[in-house]
Amino acid sequence: MSDTNICSTCHAMLQPEWYFCPHCGKPSKEQIPNISFFKQMLIYFVSFFLAPLGLMWGIKFVKYNDQKVRIVGIIAIILTVLSFILMAIKFKGFMDQYRGVINNIQSVNSIQKLLQ
Repeated sequence: MSDTNICSTCHAMLQPEWYFCPHCGKPSKEQIPNISFFKQMLIYFVSFFLAPLGLMWGIKFVKYNDQKVRIVGIIAIILTVLSFILMAIKFKGFMDQYRGVINNIQSVNSIQKLLQ
């Protein structure tokens, strides 16, 4: 019998189709998550529009050995980083515009003081 059929923790005999040891509960093999098209779209949507939450799925899925699951994780991380970058650019633009408005108000106030 091979090592894959013996639990590495309690050394109990395991059947090849079992994902967990029935005695100690340790995972015996990696359980690959089922990622449907709609779940992928949900992950990508959350990664882009609710950026910090996308990192949770991204980091979780990158750790798997299955290539499809890893690609979903990498895309989720990329979308999250892209969202942060776009948010920083928009925030900088907003602050520049706000600074311009404040400067205009200050210059109008200073002109009004000069005219009085």
